[in-house]
Order: sequence, then C-alpha cells, then structure tokens
Amino acid sequence: MKKIKTLGVLIITILFLAACSSDDEKSNKEVVVNAFESLTEEAKSMDATFSLDLNVDAADAPATVQPYLDMVNDATFDVNMKYDEEAQKQEATVNLKGSMSPISVDLSVPVLYDQASQKGYIQTDSLYENFGMMFGLPAELDGKLIEFDLNQLGVGEVVPADEELQGKLNELVKDFLNSKDEDDFKSEGDNVYSVSFTQDELKDFIIDAAASLDETIDDAAKEQLSAEIDTMFETVSVDTFEIKTTVKDDQVKEQNIVADFVIDDPSTGKISINVTMGTVYNSINESVEFTIDPENADIMPFEELNSMMYMY
Repeated sequence: MKKIKTLGVLIITILFLAACSSDDEKSNKEVVVNAFESLTEEAKSMDATFSLDLNVDAADAPATVQPYLDMVNDATFDVNMKYDEEAQKQEATVNLKGSMSPISVDLSVPVLYDQASQKGYIQTDSLYENFGMMFGLPAELDGKLIEFDLNQLGVGEVVPADEELQGKLNELVKDFLNSKDEDDFKSEGDNVYSVSFTQDELKDFIIDAAASLDETIDDAAKEQLSAEIDTMFETVSVDTFEIKTTVKDDQVKEQNIVADFVIDDPSTGKISINVTMGTVYNSINESVEFTIDPENADIMPFEELNSMMYMY
C-alpha cells in the first residue's frame, strides 16, 4: 500500500511539474519581445559594442569609382558604448579602420559625457596619430583630453533629449515586433531567434516612426510621405530585412539587423547593398569601467584648443 501511495504521489508530482513547465514555456515571439523589454526598461548600466558592416556591389560603376567602393567594403567600423545611470555618465569609443592608397586610418577615439557636471571630453591621442601630420595639428595636442562645457556650447540638454528620443524609438521597435505573428519568429538554435519584415511593413514603420518623433506630421503629411516612399521603392527594392536576436537567461546577448537591397536606377545602374548592423551586449547591470578618467588626465579646455588652432 505504501508503495502504491508513493507511486501515486510521484505521478502527481510529475504531472504538476509538467503542467508548470507547459505554463512557463514561452513562444519564440515572447522570448524575443520580453528580452527586448527587459533590455530597454531594466538596464541601469551597460557595456555594448555596435558594429557596422557594409558591402556594395556596383557592376556598372566606372573604374574611377571602384577604389572608393573597395575602401567602403574593406573598412571596419564599431563603437564601444558604456552607460551608467547612477554615475550619470555615457561613453562611446569610435573605432574606424580603413585605407585607400596612399592614405590609411586606424582610429580609436573615446568620447565621454558627464551629465552631472555637464562636461564632455574627447581623447586626442588617436586623432593626432592619424591626422596630425596630414592637417598640421600642433604637437601640444598629442595626449591631451579636450574638455567641453556643454552648457556654454548650447548643447547641455542634448543627451536628455536623446534619451527621450531613444525611449520613443524603443517603443516603436517593441510595437514593430508585437505587430508580427507568432509564426513569423523562428528559432535557429543556439538561443538565436529571427524575424523578417517585408517592404510594406518597413514602409509602415517609417511612417509610424516619423509621426511619433514629429508631432507636426498630420494625416496629410503621412499620405505625402507614403507617396514619397512608394516613389523611392520604384528604384529601390528590399530583398531582405531580418532581425536576429540571441537570448540567454531572458536577456538579449546579441542583436543583428541584416538588410539586402538593390538600387536599380538608369542614372547609377544596378547597385546591390548588404548592410549588417550588430550589437553585442558585453554586460548589463554590472559595474562599468570607463576609458576616460578626467581626474587623472592632462586636460586642455576647448577654448585653448580653439585659440591654438586659430594660430595654426
């Protein structure tokens, strides 16, 4: 009898766990949307790397244009972004590497915004190394940290405005994702989920985004914008627009937007363009270490730089 009771309890427990598992199991769409909401609403600090890869194929382009296309196709561009809400600091290190004989660039420029002090800072090392000789920059600039008073420049409220803009964009993207059907979200394995968008869906998103970000856009302006987009699509066709999201432990770890489109215009010929924009989230809600440390740097006020450049 005890064995029967024990077996019965075991069966009930298994059924209960199975039921709980079934209730907690999320669809592919829920995994992606919930992770995106968590990222945009709960992240108080962040270290992320944004990269852009652009490939242009223009078979009809003149030979004189090809070196420029090669430069664009071979260039690497990324931005390491750091944010700490409590410290009220944001930093972006812009990295650009490319060449077109005889010029080559290997640039890495950190820029810090300190909201508490309303100061901005730019590290000059890489700027001087890459452009010092080319533009005759003064040697005194090398190794300096240029300090900007954002209030004096009249841009002290730019970042808060940008934060408000980012919030609106986040809502638009969330609505964009929610507008898709469950079946549109595919699991590709290794915690990667993808969702594709049609050309018409992108058109709707552009119009909604414009109306959301500009309150002066009324129904008539929307109709005009719709007509302009239709005209653009007469020469531009979007073959692929796909968002791939890697989610682990309910957090977005990586997100990539892949777009393929073709411009077919008599004035330019046929141009195929592939764009991949990717963001890797190195850490979320963890301690952030900024590259720029104004307290231990050789600071040059912007006014001094301005007067120095005037002399040269």
